[in-house]
Amino acid sequence: MSLQFRTKGSSDPMYNPERDFAYSHTNMVRCIISGFNSGRWPEVFATLVAAVPREEGDSEMSHDDKCWEGLMSAKDVYCNFINICCEDPDENYVEVIARSGWGDVGAPYRFAWLAMLGVVMTGQLFTGLRDVTAYDQARNSDVAELLKNSHKSRLIHNYLSEGDDLRQDLREVVERLRNEDVSWDVIDRVISREKSKENVG
Repeated sequence: MSLQFRTKGSSDPMYNPERDFAYSHTNMVRCIISGFNSGRWPEVFATLVAAVPREEGDSEMSHDDKCWEGLMSAKDVYCNFINICCEDPDENYVEVIARSGWGDVGAPYRFAWLAMLGVVMTGQLFTGLRDVTAYDQARNSDVAELLKNSHKSRLIHNYLSEGDDLRQDLREVVERLRNEDVSWDVIDRVISREKSKENVG
């Protein structure tokens, strides 16, 4: 296990910079490039090759090369995003990601890059959870809450998708509540009250 420490007076899990994505982004990028170079994720590259239209006269090798170049362009722009993200404290995430040129990269290349970034980050999360969780301690309560909330959010989305303009006001209320970080449990109660009114009506 690598170096960990706990801030004075804190009872939180010990902090380890190597578990912090803000400190490990360069290693994550290296890991993704290494994975593609070594053919560790053939299904992702095969999906990318199938998603990119093949131009007339392209050989299989030249098409694969084009896909690889597009993937590396996604890597370059992603690294540019990391490089410029702290330049202007008044810029928000959407503004910085747009300025980085991320939207100019073809969607298949962006999806392939982010898919593998997700794999690497999930592996790092796994290691971090192992570090901060006692071996006899389960995380079932955390996961159960996430699953419950995701189920509620889907039911609420389905409900709001019905009724066209009749539920427009309610859609705006839910959007405002989500922007205010109100939990899905509270939003579910709001929706339930509205359903009751509909049933009475």
